[in-house]
Amino acid sequence: MQFFIGINVKSRGLNNKQINVHILENYTENDIKEIIDFNPDYKSGYIFAKNASQELQSKINKINEIPPLKNVGLPHNVFVKKDAIKVNIEFIENKSNIRYLTDQEVDIIIDRDFRLVNGLYKYLEYSNSKSGIMLTRDEVFNLISNKYIFVSLAFKFKVKYDYKKIRYFKREKKQ
Repeated sequence: MQFFIGINVKSRGLNNKQINVHILENYTENDIKEIIDFNPDYKSGYIFAKNASQELQSKINKINEIPPLKNVGLPHNVFVKKDAIKVNIEFIENKSNIRYLTDQEVDIIIDRDFRLVNGLYKYLEYSNSKSGIMLTRDEVFNLISNKYIFVSLAFKFKVKYDYKKIRYFKREKKQ
């Protein structure tokens, strides 16, 4: 099972006073040097440079080779070291539920997703199938009842940041 971790920049995380945020219009050589000296393990985004010298472009290419963060929603131009963001997740069993669909739920699915043609319903194995078979309502009901279940999973989580392991270069155009 995969999880996507999104971080709301305004309410927590990257606007926090503890994090080192650099406001810039374009990357300078000093910014590039700071990123390289920081030695991040991951990044969000890609650095583009117009008319950069060969030496500066070489450094930018080195930064662009840093692997991107996966399944984490961060703004562009965030550089992090390993273990900068930790997530503790706990499954809450008493608030989770796995069960068969009720007859009423199956009827709703049939009425919503199947079209009645000459007293029969066209059943497609997959939503993008080119052809299907015509079945009675009882046959469609049995297929859906045996194929699908209802799953509701509850989790409790906490996200921890090590702000010393995060650098954020926030790009803003000057007015």
